[in-house]
Amino acid sequence: MSSPQKTALIIGANGYIGSAVARAFARASYLTLGLVRSNSSDPLGDLTAYNVRLIIGAASNVSAAVTSIQSCTRTFDLIVIATEDRSLSHFEGTIELVCALAKLSNGAGIKPLVIFSSGCKDYGPGDLDGASNMKSHTEETSLKAPPSLMPRTLNALKFLEYPDLFDAVITRPTNVHGYSSSYYGLFIDLALTAKEKHTRLMLPGDPRTIMH
Repeated sequence: MSSPQKTALIIGANGYIGSAVARAFARASYLTLGLVRSNSSDPLGDLTAYNVRLIIGAASNVSAAVTSIQSCTRTFDLIVIATEDRSLSHFEGTIELVCALAKLSNGAGIKPLVIFSSGCKDYGPGDLDGASNMKSHTEETSLKAPPSLMPRTLNALKFLEYPDLFDAVITRPTNVHGYSSSYYGLFIDLALTAKEKHTRLMLPGDPRTIMH
């Protein structure tokens, strides 16, 4: 007897991290749903080509989002939050939505794993290459995000406050090379222009800066 297909919900599936995560779980044969805010969120059909089912909704309207999601499935093994909205209202709505979906899954004997994607900037500026006190980032590393990102850094921890409903993991990834939140593409364009014009490309900064 085959095991039932596992299910995953990606909140913010149209973002540069969310879309990569959604495609990865779809490739792993999960029934993958992507919660997005509008029909124009997948203009090239990239997600639907990977059999990611797009659900139109927002965390700010929990009841409507839950109703739309339930039309596809009532339970989730995995919920990933990869949105970029840093407002308190967005976090509160997202937590309410996740708790509502977790309760439905709990009723069917499933305790979801919830993964919230924050970012490596939560740790503040990194050490330079060769620094004598360089340390790897771990769960015990102090959080020193810049003021503009501190709300996200602190609000992310709230997902750890519901152990009875779901297990939670907070990830702090670096940039995904070549996608919209990375400036590598711009660097390459500038380098190409400098080569074509036979000019020197000046990138101010410390050459010991560690690039991810």
